[in-house]
Amino acid sequence: MPTFEKAKLKVVFEKETGRILGAQILSKHDLTPLMNTMSVFIQNEMTVEDLAFTDFFFQPHFNKPWNLLNIAGLNAI
Repeated sequence: MPTFEKAKLKVVFEKETGRILGAQILSKHDLTPLMNTMSVFIQNEMTVEDLAFTDFFFQPHFNKPWNLLNIAGLNAI
């Protein structure tokens, strides 16, 4: 991965249950697919633990091993 753009992700969730309620993202890069994924998590009442351990597609040389969404979930739990 020669270069990457920084991104800021905010995930709003219930403290007691971990259920994801909302999310916001800010980046110079188009991260629409990540927000589409977050909408599925919200619609299906998934938790930050689900977010932390979901297996996202990974391409060596193009992606980091941990997806930005996984990192957000891990930070939340």
